[in-house]
Amino acid sequence: MDARFGPDLILAADFTATGDAGRRLGQELRLLAGQGLTVGLLQARPPEVGAIIAPEVQSCLRRGLAQRLSLAAARAAGAPRLVLHAPSLTDPSRLGLPWAGLRHVAVVCHSAADALCLPDAGPHVTLRLHPLHDGLRKTAKPAKPFAATWLPVAEALPVRQRRAAKVTIGWVGGLPDAAGQDTRLDHVCLDAAPYSLDRIVAAIDVLVVREPADTLVATMLASGRRVVATPDLRDRYGAGLLYRNDPVSGLRTVVAKGASRGPAPDLIAYVAACRSGPLTQYGHAVRPPTASAPRPILCLSSNGVGIGHLTRLLAIARRIGPEAEVVFATQAQAVGVVESFGYRVEYIPSFGAVGGDFATWDAWFAAHLARIIDRYDPSLVVYDGNHPSDGLMQAVASRRDCRLAWVRRGMWGMTTSEFLSNARWCDLVIEPGELAAERDVGVTAGLRGDALVVDPVCLLDPPDLFLREVAAARLGLNPARPAVLIQLGSGYQRDLLSMLDQIVGLLADVPGLQICVAEWVNGSVPLTLWPEVTVLRGFPISQYSRAFDFCISAAGYNSFHEAIAFGVPTLFVANRHPSMDDQYARARFAQDNAAAFEISETDLHDLPEIVRLLLHDVARAYLADRCRALTRPNGAVAAAAALLDLSGAACSLALAAE
Repeated sequence: MDARFGPDLILAADFTATGDAGRRLGQELRLLAGQGLTVGLLQARPPEVGAIIAPEVQSCLRRGLAQRLSLAAARAAGAPRLVLHAPSLTDPSRLGLPWAGLRHVAVVCHSAADALCLPDAGPHVTLRLHPLHDGLRKTAKPAKPFAATWLPVAEALPVRQRRAAKVTIGWVGGLPDAAGQDTRLDHVCLDAAPYSLDRIVAAIDVLVVREPADTLVATMLASGRRVVATPDLRDRYGAGLLYRNDPVSGLRTVVAKGASRGPAPDLIAYVAACRSGPLTQYGHAVRPPTASAPRPILCLSSNGVGIGHLTRLLAIARRIGPEAEVVFATQAQAVGVVESFGYRVEYIPSFGAVGGDFATWDAWFAAHLARIIDRYDPSLVVYDGNHPSDGLMQAVASRRDCRLAWVRRGMWGMTTSEFLSNARWCDLVIEPGELAAERDVGVTAGLRGDALVVDPVCLLDPPDLFLREVAAARLGLNPARPAVLIQLGSGYQRDLLSMLDQIVGLLADVPGLQICVAEWVNGSVPLTLWPEVTVLRGFPISQYSRAFDFCISAAGYNSFHEAIAFGVPTLFVANRHPSMDDQYARARFAQDNAAAFEISETDLHDLPEIVRLLLHDVARAYLADRCRALTRPNGAVAAAAALLDLSGAACSLALAAE
């Protein structure tokens, strides 16, 4: 701690508390800092083994809204005010009142036991006892009369405009078995949810509480959201909530009235009480929000069959430009690819590389990613992958001061993910456009309304490609002779060597044709078995596109859209493995639009006939013209702009509650 730090107020509590207790402390810190107060934090009880500071409190510490204090530093700080939460849980040796300079102590009673544990603050200190809620006034027997109730901060948080097909219900107090019977509703249990308060408010339409959740209730109401509660909570929250003995059936009434409709006028009384509580009287002047120092954007890619996820993130990062620093964390082993573009990169071994139990790996992943985020302090994490796991959410979505975006490719085909619903905790979902989007029948096609759909994302633009003579010279090819590039993927999901052997054998009979095979950065097999074939290594392969008269290619996202964008006459051999994206739909779309040919890997005996067409200048020119007719602007530009906006919103952290 800075020895010159003399706080206006010391807040003593258990800052490792989870759930509503942790959210309440985070809200209190933001309000106090917004009032122009300097705040010191004193951990009032020994933390349990493995416990960490609550995410909402961590966000405040990272942004400099408070500083941690040791007991010695707290006693020497000379702060005139102390707020002590839950004194019955406090270790007496960690407090040791009275302190020099201390004039006012507010004791916040969370339970009846707290009302009997008043610290000896000394004769010159004004001590006030505040119940956490009005119900304690009936059950507790305080050592001195209670002062005003210590209500939670009622902060109005922005609500994202969502176009979800279902109304989302957030439950506190367990998710009833009957909750999932109404197919119009989507349900999520918030009991142990690590997500930040703003994300919860943005992700759910209606809150149902069957046990106290003061901070969440106050924030939902202040943000214009509906709250349903069981009748036993009426004394705690007063009039205005919808009270139902059976909240499940009561939800039908809420949905019928419109879940997004604002709260009834009498809800304002509860929110007003929260905003006029003791905590709001501490500040002497409201401090306007200040923008944070520039913080980087962290791009996180999963490890797919190829490096498509990583390539898309590189495409977007290149368009972010100098406005924000970009760093990478990747589960793909192609770390050198990222470094070659000049970015710092961290490698995180994927579950596929590690093996074992997924839940165990995911817990480790959450902890490891959290350390990376702590190291770089990004304003935004951009994830590209198909499985936004609970570990990812725990590491990122629990942080109020770090936004989360998911770059979610479409055309999922027959595949799905058990983590698809975690999109609700993301601040933005970007869908890289598909030329064949009309053929998309995968699980994400019905979710497109909740995503920002951009044009197809490509790593390179046409001006980035080598001229034919330069590209040919780099590959040792003769630019005056016809050349073909074969790029069939990494070989993890089909018998790549057998396919290549058949294709190379058929092409070898074409007089004068130069054959080049692309070896994937993360390929599973070496491709040096044919002496007459040139092997293209390195990244990105597409920069050599002009060296070739035509291409025989898989129809993965990047290969497909680059072939169309660069006008390369192509024969697509789609990978139809059930675990892959719908490459066949892309390839058929291109053929149906006369922009390419499509052939099944079981029909490769027809290859010579198609190659004869591809060797004709007129046929290739026609295919290139059809490609140009389908081409759209590079969606990486629009994606980068959206992410910069989101990053800027995270950097401008509001300090004061409304």
